[in-house]
This record gives sequence, C-alpha cells and structure tokens, in this order.
Amino acid sequence: MLLYSQQTSRLVGLSVLTSVSTKTARDTELGAVPLNLPTPVDRLLVELIERCRGYAAVAAGDNPWLFPGGRSGRHMSESHMGRRLRQVGISSLIARNTALIELGGELPAAVIAKLLDLSIKRAVAWNIEAGNTNPRYVAAVARRDHR
Repeated sequence: MLLYSQQTSRLVGLSVLTSVSTKTARDTELGAVPLNLPTPVDRLLVELIERCRGYAAVAAGDNPWLFPGGRSGRHMSESHMGRRLRQVGISSLIARNTALIELGGELPAAVIAKLLDLSIKRAVAWNIEAGNTNPRYVAAVARRDHR
C-alpha cells in the first residue's frame, strides 16, 4: 500500500499461489503484472509467506492467501486489515493518497492508469496534485537520452 498505492480490498485478495512468485528474494513479484519489489520489502514478503497462517486451524502451507483470515480458506477482511494498520499507526487512506501523489510526481498519467487500473482522468488528477503538469516531459527526456 505504501509503495504502490493499492487499496486494502486488493491487498487482502492477494493469493500466494497466483499473485506472488518468489524466484529469489531479489526477484519477488507481486500481482498480475510482474513487479520487482525493492529491498527490504522483497525479503519481508518472503518472510510473510513463509510464516503465513490465519486464525483458523489450517496449516500455513494449506492457506492460499497472503493475508489469511479467521475462517478456513478465506482471506482477511478489508476492515480487519484496516484495523491492524491503524494499530501500527498507518491510516490506509492517507497512506494510499501519499503513494498516489508520489507516483503522480514520478510517472506520466498513462503509466499510472495502466499500473493501478485507474481511469486516465483520475491519473491526470494525481499528476496535477503532485505538480507534474507537463505530460510531455518524460517523453522529451527519453528522446533526448536516445540521441
């Protein structure tokens, strides 16, 4: 959530089997689009998967969810994840908005829209919020570097 501005509803639905591959700690991928997680987040994810267990009497290896819930075979609820994040001082709304502003300052709207499954209009709004108001800047820099 803090790195890639994902909603808690998407995070709780991540399956270890289909959403996460851990070829090595350095090549940990998250989600449908391969994403190399930075160190130390990659190591923390591998550790979470290895120690993953819910509140139900299900062995860690039998639970497919990255964030297992209290019911056997179910993932953690969005509200429960929100409570756990608040307990450690993270407001999910503030964290997500901060990550979106950060991404909006670094990436063009088209890239943000594709990566985060947002509308282009919403991605442009985050670009503007971050002060990234020159949509042609990234393309101009890319062309300049190739010459």
